Amino acid sequence: MRVSQSIDDQVPETNKYRIEDNSIFRITWQRRASIGLFYRFFINRSGSEYEPGIGFYRANNTSDYFYRLGFGWLGNENSIYRQHSVNIGSFNIFQNETFDLRSRFISLEWNTDFKTIGSVEFQTRFNQEYLLPDEDFNLLSEIFIPVNNYDFFESSLNYRSPNSRRIQTDLGLEFGSFYDGTRTQFSIEPRIVASLHFEFGGSYSITKLDYPEIDGRSNSNFTAHLAQLKGQYALNKKLSTSAFIQYSNVEELVGANIRFRYNFKEGRDIWIVVNEQIYTERDQFNRGLPNLPSLQSRSILIKYNHTFSF
Repeated sequence: MRVSQSIDDQVPETNKYRIEDNSIFRITWQRRASIGLFYRFFINRSGSEYEPGIGFYRANNTSDYFYRLGFGWLGNENSIYRQHSVNIGSFNIFQNETFDLRSRFISLEWNTDFKTIGSVEFQTRFNQEYLLPDEDFNLLSEIFIPVNNYDFFESSLNYRSPNSRRIQTDLGLEFGSFYDGTRTQFSIEPRIVASLHFEFGGSYSITKLDYPEIDGRSNSNFTAHLAQLKGQYALNKKLSTSAFIQYSNVEELVGANIRFRYNFKEGRDIWIVVNEQIYTERDQFNRGLPNLPSLQSRSILIKYNHTFSF
């Protein structure tokens, strides 16, 4: 059980010290297991004046509860399966005063681990989203989602290859409704463990959004692409480097992060980190703006860590 209270000078004196208004409360009960019965329950309540200072809360002045109940079992000696598990879960958010529903999902999930060929996970989920008058938004900054009450189903199917293989591939497919439209997403994440010194991989996902044409919605369909490349190389225990490159047509940016590390000895390291972001769409004529520069930002960071012993 956990209780946290915040006190802010900007809060009126009438409820500045009222714990029900400026606190968050959570109680959790769980049993962690992979074989047999497992479960997790929690109840959470946040007051209207609670201010965490750091961190993120989706909404204040709400009460929510979550449950997940499942069961796992082993395959027999001659089976190609190592383990199965099935679980059902739900997360629900309500407004404190009126107890009106804000958001809910109910999910059913099945997981199968094979002995030699990886694992498969299937999930289907029913969602309810009730947006308040000031909560309309633009999905991926492209498609307008107006205030309304939304009920929709979505499902996903994922495959993960064994970590023991030198060449690994994870695959994912998500499909179904999303608010008042449909969303289909395919992702692939290959990895190559070439040796003890070198590992290289990447990922690519494509998400297709289709929505009906309504008032206020200037764009009714969009296809998002996200591509990543990752690599790391260690010459020895002292010298290593890693690189990460990402492209997104939503942000219209290519970003790169390159790190060099040299370990003098235990507790003493020097890091050189290079970050760079480049615009992929510089033409802003349609928006009535001048063209963007090719480079959005670049930074070079040198960091030294030294651990003292006394």
